[in-house]
Amino acid sequence: MMVDSQKNYLLTIAIPTKNRQVYACDAVRQILAISPDIQIVITDNSDDRSLEEMLKQIGSHEQIKYYYIEETIPGVRNYDLAASLAEGEYFCSIGDDDGVLPAIYDCVRWMKKCGVDAVMPSRNSNYVWPYVDPETGRKKGGRLYIGEFSGRVEKVDPTIGLISLLEGGGQNFPIYHMAGSYHCVVSMRCMEKVKEKTGCYYGGLSPDIYSASCLSLLPDLCFYTMDYPLTIPGACPMSSTAQSARGEHVGKLETAPHLKGMKSYDWDAVVPRYYSVQSIWAETLLTGVRAMGRDDLIEKHFDTKRLCEAMWKENPNKREEIEDSCRSMVGPDQILLWKREEQMINAKRAVINFLKHVKSGLRILQKKRAVYNTLTTCSQATATLSAYFKNRKETTVWKQDMQTISKEAK
Repeated sequence: MMVDSQKNYLLTIAIPTKNRQVYACDAVRQILAISPDIQIVITDNSDDRSLEEMLKQIGSHEQIKYYYIEETIPGVRNYDLAASLAEGEYFCSIGDDDGVLPAIYDCVRWMKKCGVDAVMPSRNSNYVWPYVDPETGRKKGGRLYIGEFSGRVEKVDPTIGLISLLEGGGQNFPIYHMAGSYHCVVSMRCMEKVKEKTGCYYGGLSPDIYSASCLSLLPDLCFYTMDYPLTIPGACPMSSTAQSARGEHVGKLETAPHLKGMKSYDWDAVVPRYYSVQSIWAETLLTGVRAMGRDDLIEKHFDTKRLCEAMWKENPNKREEIEDSCRSMVGPDQILLWKREEQMINAKRAVINFLKHVKSGLRILQKKRAVYNTLTTCSQATATLSAYFKNRKETTVWKQDMQTISKEAK
């Protein structure tokens, strides 16, 4: 099972993991059911090797390459190691609590046929694993949220998305159309080009943003977006997503878990020296762009004020500390402006809430989303989402678009 098979796989799916054995095993089961032409690379930095024993219970599979790292290493290093073990022509990395849809195999075969380097699928669905509510002590069931999709497949210039991300201070990264390897699919040839240029597959502090910033700057990249899911982002109680929701990802820079296991780290001078989701995103974006030799893009497009504003607004419980770290970069007048704007927003929100309460006015419309709340594992969520799309128009649309692109490529 866990051997160097030396087989040429079509796709490698990497699962870096640490102390989340049950979730990782669930992800492995999903992928094994898709195709024998998909390799699974697991780099395990857990406190023990219990995951290895659990994988043996799944069965002996040539597809699985398992590698255990005993010493504590940074999360980004775990991802980098996983990429170095890949044997597939194409590559995708996921979290150990995520899901993979069977459609990914059809997509990769199409990519190979048409010479497509990278595809960014939609992430407009997600799964929240069962957890215990810390306030009530009650167990909450797993929930699958399914968003809206058009199914469209379009060719895009990823540098446009990268520049927009820089102009936004490195915030809201998932909304921009950029090539990447995390929950995206990319040719291993492109991953190797990034390593040749920067010295690693993954660097900085956030592997998904580093990979996307570097891959998006490769010249002549054939990149498509796909408004259809190939994976399901998951959130288990131990995940960074869940921790961020609980307000745990903020504080002094020395408390950042991203730095754990690093002997030293050169923090970018244009990013406030304070730990938050927002500063980690921006720091890693700039690290990737600089590693690709494109400092000119940072000088021309990066907006430090937008970054500081996001840090201030998204972390209300740490504002005094954030103001101290940002004041020299944006000035006290800018911080005062944010406070005044927030007062106006709060006043408007109070009026809207009152009108909603008396049913006499404004209703905030939201897109309808299908929700399934009785699922206990991500593999169940994957099967549910696949069945949901089986006979829907969106499935037909992306397959038709791929057929059209295939004909044009001939």
